[in-house]
Amino acid sequence: TLKLVRILDSRSQFTSIAFNADGSRLAGAGYAAVAQVWNVADGQTLLTIPNAGVMVALSPDGMKLAAVNEFSDVAADGTLLPVKTVVQVYQVDSGKLLLSLNSLTTISEWNMESVETIGLPFSADGTLIHAVNNFGDVHAWELTSGRLIGTLVNQATRSRLSGGFCKASGSVGGSSF
Repeated sequence: TLKLVRILDSRSQFTSIAFNADGSRLAGAGYAAVAQVWNVADGQTLLTIPNAGVMVALSPDGMKLAAVNEFSDVAADGTLLPVKTVVQVYQVDSGKLLLSLNSLTTISEWNMESVETIGLPFSADGTLIHAVNNFGDVHAWELTSGRLIGTLVNQATRSRLSGGFCKASGSVGGSSF
């Protein structure tokens, strides 16, 4: 059976929560984009960041908080532009923004779903972070430099893009990766 251990003071309703590796810290975020981190042992709020993102992750040591947002835009001619994924990495103890990581996901006119990050895992050693979207694409960054080290576009996405107008290349009948 479950037992209520603690009620945490929250500034928002959360749709995303994450623990660090040893369970000593908990982070949460939701559609209001307020990210919050708590010390699980005493319930103390360690960090609250407005406009941080809608999904969060904690590094294995609990010292870094990552929060993600997606931004969609339309060109002047009405065509959809690639969706920009922005991962902000903060130092939990100071609240300092350490990195702002960006990537683009190409979409097409007939996409029925919008791009949404559904996973934001850190590597076990805390040196990498990955943003996994609902199309199955993965973007990976190295955290000491902030460099995007790779993007894996899944085969279904390649098929989806190769059948029509591709917003990344602007070409008809194919896409360039």
